[in-house]
Amino acid sequence: MDILERTLRIGKTLNIGVDLIGNLVDPITAANAVSSNNGVVTAGGVSFASNPVTVALTGVTSGTAVITINYSSASESDSQSFEVTVEEAFVEDAIINISSVKTISNYSVDTLWQNSDNIFPVEAIFLGVTFSPTLVSKAEYTIYNNSNEILVALELGSGITIDGEQFIVDIPRETMTFFGNYMHQFVIYDLEDNKLAPIFQRKITINRVPVPIVVV
Repeated sequence: MDILERTLRIGKTLNIGVDLIGNLVDPITAANAVSSNNGVVTAGGVSFASNPVTVALTGVTSGTAVITINYSSASESDSQSFEVTVEEAFVEDAIINISSVKTISNYSVDTLWQNSDNIFPVEAIFLGVTFSPTLVSKAEYTIYNNSNEILVALELGSGITIDGEQFIVDIPRETMTFFGNYMHQFVIYDLEDNKLAPIFQRKITINRVPVPIVVV
């Protein structure tokens, strides 16, 4: 009886399209969706103006539930069912590990250097498991001042690259023309384009590195 299977995460809503031709000859005039366990999956409104029929499903807690769509025309009725699995929203309750890297000198995510190429990795570990960059649609790194003015803005593919299970932030020296105390943060988006809480958002000290003046 199952016509398809769907997977949801806790707290997420998914609009699914279901083809409800069935045995009906006339156009569908009424439809509703019922969940076998509203504590796992709730079924919202059904749009049946045309096929595929759209149903909004929301994940409540981990588990499985059967969704049944009942529909009818002026003279007939039918129903179709399918199973929905809800998975843990593992991004909540995150344990974050921000690592440092040794390049020409030692860098950390708390200290950077003016007029220098600053390169460091960022690794996120959720519930003891590394959050793979393959599960990320976008990544953003910013440095901003106390007035929330952005001084450095990098994104995946432009200043941020992926190396295995790490994001590599590469701030070119041409950008690091300032020094002092600021804030910086690193944010990722999941494959559903949901902007997640910052992997880190903390104070940053940029040490002054004067540019030598060549005297002729």
